[in-house]
Amino acid sequence: MGRGQVTSKQQNSVESYGGSPMPLEGLRGSSHIIFGKFDIAKDYILINHILLLGKYYIYYRKCQNSLPTLRGFIARTRRVFNIEFLIAKEKNKHLFHLQKWEKLNNELK
Repeated sequence: MGRGQVTSKQQNSVESYGGSPMPLEGLRGSSHIIFGKFDIAKDYILINHILLLGKYYIYYRKCQNSLPTLRGFIARTRRVFNIEFLIAKEKNKHLFHLQKWEKLNNELK
């Protein structure tokens, strides 16, 4: 099988989630454990952003030949939060920013 081709096992796995583009919908219990109590539909933007930040942080640390740490990830996420806040403030969209980050707002300040 060539790269980028989908196996029948993978296809069945996707179909078991109803073909949804958000496979976390079927994993509400698991997502509560991993991310806390999030409403998947409402908090999808934040969850997706945190996942992307995590993947990037792990990749960055790998390129630096060092191990990723939770403390480092939180510090990186805090920097992204602060940069986004400054940009949102300049564009007069700070309310949207605060809505996006409301679940983690206290931890990141």
